[in-house]
Amino acid sequence: MDWRSWFKRHGNDVVACDTKKDERVHCKADVAGKTVTVLRQRSKTTCVRGRDWDVDDGGIWVDHGCRGDFKLAASIAQETTPAAPAAAPKPPATLPPRRGLVVCESWQSRWAHCDADVTQTIRLARQRTNDAQCIRSQTWGVDTTGIWVSSGCRGEFQVGDIASTGTPVRTIRCESTNGGRESCAVDTGRGVVLSKQLSNLGCSKGKTWDYDDDGVWVSRGCRAIFTIDVDPRQTGQALRCESNHGKEAICPLPAGARVRVQEQRSNTPCVEGKNWDVRSDGLHVSHGCRADFHVL
Repeated sequence: MDWRSWFKRHGNDVVACDTKKDERVHCKADVAGKTVTVLRQRSKTTCVRGRDWDVDDGGIWVDHGCRGDFKLAASIAQETTPAAPAAAPKPPATLPPRRGLVVCESWQSRWAHCDADVTQTIRLARQRTNDAQCIRSQTWGVDTTGIWVSSGCRGEFQVGDIASTGTPVRTIRCESTNGGRESCAVDTGRGVVLSKQLSNLGCSKGKTWDYDDDGVWVSRGCRAIFTIDVDPRQTGQALRCESNHGKEAICPLPAGARVRVQEQRSNTPCVEGKNWDVRSDGLHVSHGCRADFHVL
C-alpha cells in the first residue's frame, strides 16, 4: 500500500501516537462516537488494547513502547445508510465478561473501571507501580460489572481460577528498624506466609509479625520477605531455629506440625534425629545446626 497517498485522502481520520522512552503518552483526538482501531503498528512491541493503548474522553493513550497509527471511524450508529426495506436488525452481539488476567489502571489518581466477570473470584495478581498501593476496598474493588481502581492504583487482576503452575507469586519485604513496629500496606488476599527471614532476630507470627486485610506488620527487629495471597494451611510457614555456640535451642511449633529443612545456614550439616528433631514442646536444634525450617 502507498501510505503517503493514503494519508492524503484519509489524514483527518488517522492519529499517530507514539510512546516516548516507554512512558505513557496521550494524543488528543476527537473520538466521541467513533470506533478506534490500530491501522498500522510501527513498533516492535505489540500494541494490545487495554494494556498498551486505549481511548479516553480526550483522545488516545499509548504505553509500554507501543507506537502506531490509529484509525478513527464513525460508529455504526452514526453512519448514514439509505433507507431500504430490510429485516429487523439483529441485536448487537454482547461480549462475554472478561476472565483471566485483566489490567486495570488509575492514571493521575483518577477513578477507572474495567469490565470483568464478577461471578468469578477476583484478586490482585501483580501491582504495576511502587508509588501507590493497591489495597482492596480502599484503592480497588469489585462492583456489579467489573473492577474499579482509584488513587493511582495500577494492577493486574486475576479473574477466575488458573492452573497452579501459572499462579503469579506475590511477595513483599517488610522490616522492623530499630526494634519499632512497621506496617507494610498490601492487599493480603487469602493470607500471608513468611517465606524468607532476613534478620538474625526471630520472626514469630502473632508476636513479632502478623497480617490483616490491609497489610503486614513487623516489630522487635523482625525483617523478612512474605508471600501474600496464599492459603497458609496449604503453603506452610518458614521458621528459623539456630543452635549458637553448640548450645541447644527450642523453637515453638503448632501442635501436629510437620517440619523439614528448607535452607541450611550453618556449616554444620543439619541431620534429623542427630542435631534436630521435633518434640512435644517444639523444634529442638543442637550441636551447631542453624537453618530455616519449612513448617506445615
